[in-house]
Amino acid sequence: MNERMSNSLTVLMVVCAIIVTALLVRREFGAGRLPPASRITPITIENWESLYDPDRSIGIESATTIVIEFVDYQCPFCAVAERRIQELRGRFPGDLIVSYRHFPLSIHPHAMAAAIASECARDQGVFIAFHEALFANQAAIGVEPWTHFAELARIPD
Repeated sequence: MNERMSNSLTVLMVVCAIIVTALLVRREFGAGRLPPASRITPITIENWESLYDPDRSIGIESATTIVIEFVDYQCPFCAVAERRIQELRGRFPGDLIVSYRHFPLSIHPHAMAAAIASECARDQGVFIAFHEALFANQAAIGVEPWTHFAELARIPD
């Protein structure tokens, strides 16, 4: 009887461990990690104008709202935020301009190189096309050569 109870408790503990692990993985990596756009609280920063760069911006310069977005091209959460920004741009086409700043994290081994490559694209006047190519093909960063992203962005040089 003791052996049977011990086996039953072992099975129960393993099942509980699997459930807890699955819940933790879902919480940490699952959808819904970021709040819906309607629940994001904007922050107003004094002297924000110093962060704005028209060469790294997308939208109409006469827009009523300017968003400064800090990006890491290998960050999965930045990719989610980028999709949300694109949704907002679609909903408010003349009212929103987004200016991008680099914030490569050390945990992403190719983020700094991606930021530098995007600056090379900016020097040729095609920052946004390269930026979009990086986020659209995020899994290929560090796998494909930078020329691959340049071709996707139709960069001539």
